[in-house]
Amino acid sequence: MTAKEDMMNIIKMTSDNLIIYLKPLLRFVRRIDKQNHTAYYPWFLKLTKHSFLRNDTAIHLAAWRGKIIAVVAVESLGKAHASLQVEPRFIRTNVAPSLLKSLLSDLHTCYFAFPADAKREIRWALDSGFVCYTYEDRGDCETMYWFEGGEKIATGSTEKEA
Repeated sequence: MTAKEDMMNIIKMTSDNLIIYLKPLLRFVRRIDKQNHTAYYPWFLKLTKHSFLRNDTAIHLAAWRGKIIAVVAVESLGKAHASLQVEPRFIRTNVAPSLLKSLLSDLHTCYFAFPADAKREIRWALDSGFVCYTYEDRGDCETMYWFEGGEKIATGSTEKEA
């Protein structure tokens, strides 16, 4: 095995490579959804080439030894849909912060909402340069923290801080 095969690769999904990566992506998301009891698979299933022509939609994959180990995806800069899924064996690695940084460099601004008890995901967001700017009570004793990252943070021009 060469050193290049043992490195993690970050792949940006585009309309050109959608055909290559869509089936492995859907298999990965379905498997992780079953493990985490989430429902992101239907959103990923609706992806088309036109989804990637919009400037506010992006999907980045982390691949290691030819297999997808993590995915981060946003639609409408994360206000409509945002998903961060990591293979359980790679949760304690730096995969998620690397993907979030890659997404930020691509979109320049994006948003994520994490439950208040999701300490690992909150740590990943903070390590990637996101800041928590508000929270939302969704009832049923569930509080979501909203994180924003990108150029607006660097200039301090967020409007919801006041």
